[in-house]
Formats: sequence, structure tokens, C-alpha cells
Amino acid sequence: MLKMIILSASCLFMFAHYNNLAIAQSTFIGEIEDFRHPFSITTIKGKKVEPKLGYMIFPGDQFVTGKLGWVKYELADEGSFKLGQNSQITINEPIVAEEDSKRTDIQLVIGELLSKLKKNRKGPFVLWTPSIVTGVRGTEFQTIVAIDATTLFVVDDGEIEIETEGQKVTV
Repeated sequence: MLKMIILSASCLFMFAHYNNLAIAQSTFIGEIEDFRHPFSITTIKGKKVEPKLGYMIFPGDQFVTGKLGWVKYELADEGSFKLGQNSQITINEPIVAEEDSKRTDIQLVIGELLSKLKKNRKGPFVLWTPSIVTGVRGTEFQTIVAIDATTLFVVDDGEIEIETEGQKVTV
């Protein structure tokens, strides 16, 4: 069953909250499976990297796609993702949630992200947009962030928990 929800921008402060969280050590967390130009990668230190198949993704990497550009990538222990055209995303460093569990955080600034998460993940998965924070319980969903920061979710399988302005909704 297909479920959709649209939220307007009003919680930009949530990104500042993320920056106060303790982060784990910086290690390889995934790899690029396929892409189409225009597509660029910028590291956490601001260095531009030439995209290539098999590129090892590190925490803090930022992906930007242009018109007709896209990138498919996999995050170890999480699942596979496709960032659509005219999109920007930052893959944050996994945060140690519990002893054997890491929380994966992704920031979708603008554009479209298709997420197909593994059911046997070892920790929580959180997707940030300019207007909301989403905790993912399900396995397959699409997120679209418009230029005005309005966020649209299409949940194909499973559930997501959306938090905005101190209120939580499960879809």
C-alpha cells in the first residue's frame, strides 16, 4: 500500500542539533555502484573527488547531481540508495547508539532520494531534511525535498517516523 505525506519547512534548527551529537571514528562506510554525470563528490575537508565506480564512501562525503545526473550507492549494513537529478546529500558519520549498534544519518538538502534499506540493519537509520527528522523502520521509501524545503515521502514498504516541531507521526 502506498502512503504519502508532505511537510513544510519550519525546523531548520534540527541540523544544528545534529552537530552537537558525538560521532564515531571515520571509516569507509559504503561504495558507489553506478552514476551518470553531472555528478560530483566533495569530501568532509572540502576536496573535490573525481567520481568513479567502486569509489569508497567516507563519512562527510557530499554528493551533488545536476540535470540528468544521478548516483546509485550502497552503505554497508544499511542498504542501497539512488540520488536523483538536481539533488544534494551529505552522508554523516555513523554515531554509536549502543555497544553493537550504530545510527546512520543522512542529510538530504534538496532533490530526490530512493532508499531500499536492509531489514536486518544493526542500528537506527535517520534521514534529515531542512524541515524534518525521519526515523526509518521500513525498508523502502522515496524522499523528495523541494526548493522551498517542503518534504514529500512516499512509503512503499514498512514505516517511517517523522518528527517536526516536537511532534512525531508514524506513516
